[in-house]
Amino acid sequence: MSEAALHFEQVTRRFGKKTAVDRLDLKVEPGSILGLVGRNGSGKTTSLCLAYGLLYADEGSIRVLGLDPQRDGLELRTRVSLLAEESSLYPWMTVREILDFGAAMHPNWDAQLAADVCDRLNLGTNEHRFLQVLDRGLEPFLSLVRRARAIFENGAPDAIQLDGKIDAQVDGRVLTVVAEDPGRDLERRLRSLGASEVEVEAISLEDILIAFLRSEVGSEVAHV
Repeated sequence: MSEAALHFEQVTRRFGKKTAVDRLDLKVEPGSILGLVGRNGSGKTTSLCLAYGLLYADEGSIRVLGLDPQRDGLELRTRVSLLAEESSLYPWMTVREILDFGAAMHPNWDAQLAADVCDRLNLGTNEHRFLQVLDRGLEPFLSLVRRARAIFENGAPDAIQLDGKIDAQVDGRVLTVVAEDPGRDLERRLRSLGASEVEVEAISLEDILIAFLRSEVGSEVAHV
């Protein structure tokens, strides 16, 4: 039998007098999809942070891909990623510092991809500006990129031809797409492709970066 992808044995984590995770036993086999469901404060986020090595267990043992998050944290984070609910770039860093920080943290950092994304987002001339003031400086560009959620009655298409598309994700009847939208006609274009309902919204610089990187990764996987 193959080694479990995730294995908690009698794991307990306390914050002062509060027990956030109480003797948790959990085993997830490779290739599985697991969802943690529970009320606020039931320990879902704490469990994920324990698995990623951001927190340490007070009792019990944890293995992720056979690695101990506490002892093998650096190696683990070259193989596993955690996307927090409210992920954020550090606003007190400059663009250049964020890139250098990312390169130092990830042995497989693709410097050329990072440079290409910066060029596409016109960040090259802003690399010494702090992120907390960057959105205002890029407001004219950011207003040209929007995200749309479109519902298709007969199922969203797996592949869609859309001018300016940056990234697209399909979930049943719902298509979520990030695209350049200088003409403010993204809703009309999606309806012309068969969408029955469309919601369009502006998105942050961070969301645009994530969309660019996800589309690049998807393209690389498709060509493996």
